[in-house]
Amino acid sequence: MSYKALDETSDRIANLLRRYGKTRDSIIAVSLKPSEKLPLILLSILKAGISYLPIDVEFPVDRVQLILRDAQPVLCILEETADSSVYNDVPTLTVNDVLLRSEHESAEIAVDENIFKIAIILYTSGSTGTPKGVRLPYSALLNRLAWQWKTLPYASDEDLCIFKTALTFVDSVCEIWGPLLQARTLVVISRHVTKDPERFTAALNKYKIQRIVLVPSLLKSLLIFLRLQQDKRSLGSLKLWVCSGETLVASLVQEFFNWFTDEKKTIANFYGSTEIMGDVTYYLINKDDPYLKEGTIPIGKCTINLATGHFMRRIEREREREIA
Repeated sequence: MSYKALDETSDRIANLLRRYGKTRDSIIAVSLKPSEKLPLILLSILKAGISYLPIDVEFPVDRVQLILRDAQPVLCILEETADSSVYNDVPTLTVNDVLLRSEHESAEIAVDENIFKIAIILYTSGSTGTPKGVRLPYSALLNRLAWQWKTLPYASDEDLCIFKTALTFVDSVCEIWGPLLQARTLVVISRHVTKDPERFTAALNKYKIQRIVLVPSLLKSLLIFLRLQQDKRSLGSLKLWVCSGETLVASLVQEFFNWFTDEKKTIANFYGSTEIMGDVTYYLINKDDPYLKEGTIPIGKCTINLATGHFMRRIEREREREIA
């Protein structure tokens, strides 16, 4: 899809969606598989002045209904094959319904430029209790992207970028909007491809991807696959490897540089949480980094317009399973 088509089509869809989002804090839930339609729908929701709420297509029914009761979206946009009864009294439209109904809408729309409005709502995993909705305003999103574009700018020949992270995770935000707002082409990779090292590596090579965001466990899987293949040329274009979501250990980084002897490759250790737009500190690592000899990887320094503090206080153990 060209940027012209993306702009005009999203304007039409946004005008359609505004009929549902009649209040300032309206939310539209999105439960779609990765495809070229997904960024289009998300952009349309934001243009309509509405927040988008991702709901994974594989979430169990009780989790979906808990999120719906808490967030109270005005509409849910679903796959053609989705069971709309799961969404109870919330209005639903399939993605094809949205495209069809928007065909005769105007291709022009006035956009609200209030940066303090909520752009995205992400629900935490609930691993420490009930899932909670985190509201991400445009200001936080723009701050994070501005830092990325300045500190880790796209190369002049970096035309293609991938979107592979599940929409319910905060890393997906910069995977989508980082490239699109810099006029790059976004290649959407399905979850099935990402989980298969052979197919995933083939896709990265095919599109000559130059940067990737991944958890350290996926990095380890890719290194194992590459060693089995014994192809030193594979992933030669991939220069920036951003690790987040799990602890990055020095031994894994050393494995990486033992395999990739190219001095142009960099590993970045990002640290943060959903509540702070994903990343609050970062550390860039090359093969000669002194911390590799010490066996530790720092979380680094702050991104822009943020500050960190180090608090140490002895906490007496009161009872089992207490969060301190």
